[in-house]
Amino acid sequence: MVWLLRLYTVLIQIQDVERQSKLQQARLFRTPQEPKENEQSTSVVIKVRHVSMGILTRSFYEWERMACVYDWVGSLSLIPEHFQLLDYAGKLLLPPQPLTELKNTTLYMSEAMTTPCLDDEEVSFLGFGGNTWVPAADYSVQPISETPPEHLLECDER
Repeated sequence: MVWLLRLYTVLIQIQDVERQSKLQQARLFRTPQEPKENEQSTSVVIKVRHVSMGILTRSFYEWERMACVYDWVGSLSLIPEHFQLLDYAGKLLLPPQPLTELKNTTLYMSEAMTTPCLDDEEVSFLGFGGNTWVPAADYSVQPISETPPEHLLECDER
Protein backbone atom coordinates (compact mmCIF):
# COMPACT_ATOMS: atom_id res chain seq x y z
CA MET A 1 0.00 0.00 0.00
CA VAL A 2 2.88 2.38 0.77
CA TRP A 3 4.38 1.83 -2.68
CA LEU A 4 1.04 2.82 -4.24
CA LEU A 5 1.05 6.09 -2.31
CA ARG A 6 4.64 6.77 -3.39
CA LEU A 7 3.75 6.04 -7.01
CA TYR A 8 0.79 8.43 -6.81
CA THR A 9 3.05 11.13 -5.31
CA VAL A 10 5.60 10.68 -8.10
CA LEU A 11 2.88 10.89 -10.77
CA ILE A 12 1.57 14.13 -9.26
CA GLN A 13 5.10 15.57 -9.23
CA ILE A 14 5.60 14.59 -12.89
CA GLN A 15 2.34 16.33 -13.83
CA ASP A 16 3.43 19.45 -11.93
CA VAL A 17 6.77 19.57 -13.76
CA GLU A 18 5.06 19.05 -17.13
CA ARG A 19 2.61 21.90 -16.42
CA GLN A 20 5.43 24.18 -15.27
CA SER A 21 7.50 23.27 -18.33
CA LYS A 22 4.61 24.11 -20.70
CA LEU A 23 4.17 27.44 -18.93
CA GLN A 24 7.90 28.16 -19.17
CA GLN A 25 7.91 27.32 -22.90
CA ALA A 26 4.87 29.53 -23.58
CA ARG A 27 6.61 32.42 -21.84
CA LEU A 28 9.85 31.78 -23.74
CA PHE A 29 8.07 31.85 -27.12
CA ARG A 30 6.43 35.19 -26.25
CA THR A 31 9.67 36.79 -25.01
CA PRO A 32 10.79 39.34 -27.64
CA GLN A 33 14.31 39.49 -29.04
CA GLU A 34 16.71 41.71 -27.16
CA PRO A 35 17.61 44.97 -28.97
CA LYS A 36 20.90 44.90 -30.87
CA GLU A 37 23.82 47.04 -29.75
CA ASN A 38 23.19 49.64 -32.47
CA GLU A 39 19.61 50.03 -31.16
CA GLN A 40 20.55 51.02 -27.61
CA SER A 41 19.07 54.50 -28.07
CA THR A 42 15.59 52.95 -28.31
CA SER A 43 16.05 50.45 -25.48
CA VAL A 44 15.36 50.28 -21.76
CA VAL A 45 17.55 48.31 -19.35
CA ILE A 46 15.55 46.39 -16.77
CA LYS A 47 17.01 44.62 -13.74
CA VAL A 48 15.03 42.05 -11.77
CA ARG A 49 15.96 40.58 -8.39
CA HIS A 50 14.83 36.99 -9.00
CA VAL A 51 13.85 34.96 -5.90
CA SER A 52 16.36 32.20 -6.69
CA MET A 53 18.64 33.46 -9.48
CA GLY A 54 19.78 36.79 -8.06
CA ILE A 55 19.85 40.01 -10.09
CA LEU A 56 19.15 39.57 -13.80
CA THR A 57 19.64 42.28 -16.42
CA ARG A 58 18.20 42.59 -19.91
CA SER A 59 17.36 45.24 -22.50
CA PHE A 60 13.92 45.74 -24.05
CA TYR A 61 12.64 48.15 -26.67
CA GLU A 62 11.21 51.25 -25.00
CA TRP A 63 7.77 50.76 -26.59
CA GLU A 64 7.32 47.32 -25.03
CA ARG A 65 5.17 46.58 -21.97
CA MET A 66 5.71 44.86 -18.63
CA ALA A 67 4.13 41.71 -20.10
CA CYS A 68 7.44 41.19 -21.94
CA VAL A 69 9.35 41.39 -18.65
CA TYR A 70 6.94 38.92 -17.03
CA ASP A 71 7.44 36.53 -19.95
CA TRP A 72 11.23 36.91 -19.84
CA VAL A 73 11.49 36.35 -16.09
CA GLY A 74 9.03 33.43 -16.21
CA SER A 75 10.97 31.78 -19.04
CA LEU A 76 14.18 31.55 -17.02
CA SER A 77 13.09 29.03 -14.41
CA LEU A 78 10.29 26.54 -13.69
CA ILE A 79 9.78 28.03 -10.24
CA PRO A 80 8.13 30.08 -9.02
CA GLU A 81 5.26 29.20 -11.31
CA HIS A 82 3.34 32.37 -10.44
CA PHE A 83 4.92 35.63 -9.39
CA GLN A 84 4.54 39.39 -9.26
CA LEU A 85 7.01 42.11 -10.13
CA LEU A 86 7.23 45.09 -7.80
CA ASP A 87 9.03 48.43 -7.98
CA TYR A 88 11.39 49.77 -5.28
CA ALA A 89 8.40 51.07 -3.27
CA GLY A 90 6.60 47.70 -3.33
CA LYS A 91 4.00 48.80 -5.91
CA LEU A 92 2.70 45.99 -8.11
CA LEU A 93 3.67 46.42 -11.78
CA LEU A 94 0.95 45.23 -14.14
CA PRO A 95 1.59 43.58 -17.54
CA PRO A 96 0.05 46.43 -19.63
CA GLN A 97 2.31 49.08 -18.04
CA PRO A 98 4.80 50.76 -20.44
CA LEU A 99 8.50 50.10 -19.87
CA THR A 100 9.52 53.72 -20.43
CA GLU A 101 8.40 54.46 -16.85
CA LEU A 102 10.86 51.88 -15.51
CA LYS A 103 14.07 52.86 -17.30
CA ASN A 104 17.16 51.76 -15.33
CA THR A 105 15.05 50.41 -12.47
CA THR A 106 15.59 47.30 -10.38
CA LEU A 107 12.38 45.33 -9.96
CA TYR A 108 11.68 42.81 -7.24
CA MET A 109 10.11 39.41 -7.83
CA SER A 110 7.65 38.01 -5.31
CA GLU A 111 5.93 34.61 -5.36
CA ALA A 112 2.15 34.84 -5.76
CA MET A 113 -0.95 32.68 -6.12
CA THR A 114 -1.39 33.88 -9.74
CA THR A 115 0.52 36.11 -12.11
CA PRO A 116 -1.26 39.47 -12.69
CA CYS A 117 -3.83 39.58 -15.50
CA LEU A 118 -3.66 41.48 -18.73
CA ASP A 119 -6.08 44.43 -18.95
CA ASP A 120 -8.24 42.83 -21.62
CA GLU A 121 -10.60 40.32 -20.02
CA GLU A 122 -11.35 38.82 -23.44
CA VAL A 123 -7.72 37.82 -24.01
CA SER A 124 -5.84 35.47 -21.72
CA PHE A 125 -2.39 34.03 -22.29
CA LEU A 126 -0.86 31.12 -20.44
CA GLY A 127 1.02 32.62 -17.53
CA PHE A 128 -1.17 35.69 -16.97
CA GLY A 129 -3.96 35.57 -14.41
CA GLY A 130 -6.13 32.48 -14.06
CA ASN A 131 -5.41 29.81 -16.64
CA THR A 132 -8.69 27.95 -16.47
CA TRP A 133 -11.25 28.17 -19.24
CA VAL A 134 -14.89 28.48 -18.26
CA PRO A 135 -17.45 28.06 -21.07
CA ALA A 136 -20.08 30.74 -21.58
CA ALA A 137 -23.46 30.12 -19.92
CA ASP A 138 -25.24 29.73 -23.28
CA TYR A 139 -22.73 27.13 -24.50
CA SER A 140 -24.13 23.62 -24.50
CA VAL A 141 -22.71 20.34 -25.77
CA GLN A 142 -24.98 17.95 -27.60
CA PRO A 143 -24.30 14.21 -27.36
CA ILE A 144 -22.81 12.59 -30.45
CA SER A 145 -25.17 10.33 -32.34
CA GLU A 146 -24.20 6.79 -33.32
CA THR A 147 -25.37 7.41 -36.91
CA PRO A 148 -24.42 10.33 -39.13
CA PRO A 149 -27.11 12.89 -40.02
CA GLU A 150 -28.96 12.73 -43.33
CA HIS A 151 -27.54 16.10 -44.39
CA LEU A 152 -24.31 17.52 -42.99
CA LEU A 153 -24.98 20.95 -44.46
CA GLU A 154 -28.13 22.35 -46.00
CA CYS A 155 -26.87 21.91 -49.55
CA ASP A 156 -25.43 18.41 -49.00
CA GLU A 157 -27.20 15.30 -50.16
CA ARG A 158 -26.33 11.68 -49.60
